[in-house]
Amino acid sequence: MKVLDTITSEIQEYIHGVTHINESIAYSEYKLKKRIQMFRNRDYPTGKITEDGDYEHWFDIIYPAVNGEIKNIDFDTKHILVFSNAPIQDFAAVYVVNLAIDEYMWENGSAEELNQSVEDYSSNGNILFRKTGDGYESCDMPNTFIINQTARTVDDTDIIERFYMSQGDLRAMAGTYDNVDAVIQDCGNTFFSATEKGVGEVRSKKMYELYRRTGEITERELFEAQGKQGGDENKYILCRIVGAGLKKGKTANRHILFAEKMDGKMSDYFTEAHRGKYNGKWWREGLYELGFDYQIRYNDISNQIARGLDWASKILFSHSDQQTLQNLRTQLKNGSLIKSKDIRQIEVRLQGFDQLIRDRNEILQQWNDVSNSYEVVQGKNMPAQTAFRAVATIDVNANKLYVFLRQKLTLAYRQVFNKFILPELVSSMKTKDIIRVTGDPMFIDRFRRMAVDTWYISNLVKIGPHDNKMAQFIKESKFIEFQQTEALIENIKDIWKSVLPRLRVTITGENYLTEEVQTISELIQFEQDPIRAAYLLDMIYAAKGIPVPPAVSTEALQAGAPKQSSDSPLGKPKSDMSVPQNVEEPVSAE
Repeated sequence: MKVLDTITSEIQEYIHGVTHINESIAYSEYKLKKRIQMFRNRDYPTGKITEDGDYEHWFDIIYPAVNGEIKNIDFDTKHILVFSNAPIQDFAAVYVVNLAIDEYMWENGSAEELNQSVEDYSSNGNILFRKTGDGYESCDMPNTFIINQTARTVDDTDIIERFYMSQGDLRAMAGTYDNVDAVIQDCGNTFFSATEKGVGEVRSKKMYELYRRTGEITERELFEAQGKQGGDENKYILCRIVGAGLKKGKTANRHILFAEKMDGKMSDYFTEAHRGKYNGKWWREGLYELGFDYQIRYNDISNQIARGLDWASKILFSHSDQQTLQNLRTQLKNGSLIKSKDIRQIEVRLQGFDQLIRDRNEILQQWNDVSNSYEVVQGKNMPAQTAFRAVATIDVNANKLYVFLRQKLTLAYRQVFNKFILPELVSSMKTKDIIRVTGDPMFIDRFRRMAVDTWYISNLVKIGPHDNKMAQFIKESKFIEFQQTEALIENIKDIWKSVLPRLRVTITGENYLTEEVQTISELIQFEQDPIRAAYLLDMIYAAKGIPVPPAVSTEALQAGAPKQSSDSPLGKPKSDMSVPQNVEEPVSAE
């Protein structure tokens, strides 16, 4: 199978080959990720025991900087909010979707995933999310191969992911994957390795190593993978291929489980976030890569000091008589009297100790500057002579960088929720889901109001010219009709379809709603018109997601709509007026 040969060769080139960023810089993303993992685990390439038998200590200066950045980025599930460009009109939808997203994140363990993503973002410098059938998942970067290592974005590269599945998980995918039984028979292995070239460890049950390739292949390769004939070998199309048995070495043991054409582009299925800037390679610098040289030099100086102090701590004596020395070592007791003419203690000191300490402090200061990890950021006390204004200035400027880093991360999460989660969440939501997440049937009336607005806009041309008073009367009449003829909203998908284009996911901290609400609050105190003041209050309630009981809208008040009656929370229309006839009803009670 040609496409499986392509996957195998691409992985081998990724692991063993190099990419030239320019004519003088050879680069391997695979080797870089291995080195980052080594630094994260505080290990030396040759181990912690030197050839002379000395123990090499690891004095970690990077991890505290990572912890400080995670603390200051401060991003959690509570910061993810949905808002609408029409907050009054879509208040019910926004309120329900926010509750549904909270429920989704709770059920899917998003809090733990967010914390892990923030840590990977700061330490590694890169995170990658892949769209799934019901949401998204974070890619395992040590087992994710960016084929074009110099790509600026995911749209410029193909991506291969390596992952394991148990037999139960594999059988559960039988409706989506082909050749499941053949893979179970031919590709099981009790040896598991965390990475492609990692050392295998024996497991008690068989695992199945799979590869998922997302990217362009020729149409002929796709047809071959699908078991069909034909296809244009010069036409490249975006596809997703899942294969198994690539390491077996026999063509008969290799299988394709999934092969389908995909619409759009790579960024429709992957979302990325990078901490650093683009320097000719897709993998941007995180704190560990930034700290390579600082960490190595800091370790060298600290181990040199440790070895020197080990010698300096020894007690040595000098004497011309060998027997006296032996007695000192084996027979000396506290208070013993030694008869000797020239015995003396040899003073052992570490030469250049003050220079080493000064060099180590300078390395640490330079690292704090590079990593934005000053004492005030870490919560430590500044030196005694530091002016208060200087401390405040350092704190403000350090937080500016954290705001920028938070925006880069949350921009990726906004895309994940806007493109991967929100459409799926909204399209599958039914009336019973609204009642479940809100716990209040009142919101069904809110959605009926939205159904009325959808019907009105769809039939506006056929209704013909009319004024605001007539428009409000038409809407109230249709609302009462929906109340009397439908127990639940059967066609809620149509309502969500009209609302979805106006819904947006935002992240607290770079959310315009805070400034918007503050502006409206300042305007209310100067507003004399009670109708306009009520409208401004409605905007604040909607933006903050505060539920309010049904009431006559400000549009109805302005149009002079009839007063409410005890039969309906929104009132009945006068009996001498009727809705224009021959108007289509896309929102049906059936």
